[in-house]
Amino acid sequence: MPSSITLVKRLVKGSALTATEMDANLTNLATGITGDYTKFLVAHDADGDIKTAEGTVNGSALTAGTVGFDKLSALFYAVDSATDVNTLAVSVSELSTAPAVGSVFYVKANGTNTGSVTMDVTTGSVTTSGTIKKNSTSNLVTGDIQNNQIISVVYAGSGVFHLLSNISTADPGIFKIATVESDSSTHTSNTDTAQIGSYSLASNSYSKIIIKATARIIAGYGVDLKAQFFKGTVSVAPSYDIMQMQVPPSNTYGGGAATATTDIKYAPWQTFVAEFGGKNPETETIYFYKTGASADYKAELDYLEVYGVI
Repeated sequence: MPSSITLVKRLVKGSALTATEMDANLTNLATGITGDYTKFLVAHDADGDIKTAEGTVNGSALTAGTVGFDKLSALFYAVDSATDVNTLAVSVSELSTAPAVGSVFYVKANGTNTGSVTMDVTTGSVTTSGTIKKNSTSNLVTGDIQNNQIISVVYAGSGVFHLLSNISTADPGIFKIATVESDSSTHTSNTDTAQIGSYSLASNSYSKIIIKATARIIAGYGVDLKAQFFKGTVSVAPSYDIMQMQVPPSNTYGGGAATATTDIKYAPWQTFVAEFGGKNPETETIYFYKTGASADYKAELDYLEVYGVI
């Protein structure tokens, strides 16, 4: 079969076509049409149905009626019909069997949830039920889904749906993982990376981790120290300067000698923030360190807060 059909056109030629040219045009047309029809008949009956044995895709025989919408698409939209605000009930007419793992559903919610949420997806005579999880592990909490909000979830199998969209308009998809409460001890180590606070971050699927430390740190007169976040042994944010005691050499703390022994209550509380990638395959400790080999400082941690971003 030719890849294109060659025809002699009167306007292009500039004169009337000869009988030979007309016959050649008709022959080329017939050849092209016959070739296409021959190819069609390899996989189809004359009435257009797919043949049960001869037609193949990647070596597998096609059967008429087996290539349906559910084989070609995994994205569906439906409106929640449940009266219980903690249940999403949808019917998907495009599917005739249970959804495959990875099927995505866009659902318009019929209420604001007040706790964990289950989802029922009816496909034909089959209903697949499961709990909706955020970040793959946590149940939803009050207000995560708002009335008339369109959310997206993916079926993860084993009776679980994962929330893909940002949750309620009041929460842009940032979740507090933990708060490490105040540390009353005062730190004065001369180790190059002396720990002020830390948190053991479990394996997770968050796209990013945000950690925030509220602390007061002060260095001695003329002592250059910094504060920095580490993930294990690797720094994950730029360092922060630690303020120095600004005492004139002629006063009590003359000569720049250990000035940070002054009561730390004179140092203001500061907030230090770091952001880095999530998706930890295993537990990793996050540290808030003083960096620099000097003990001429004091540090006191109020608290560490750790957040996950979906």
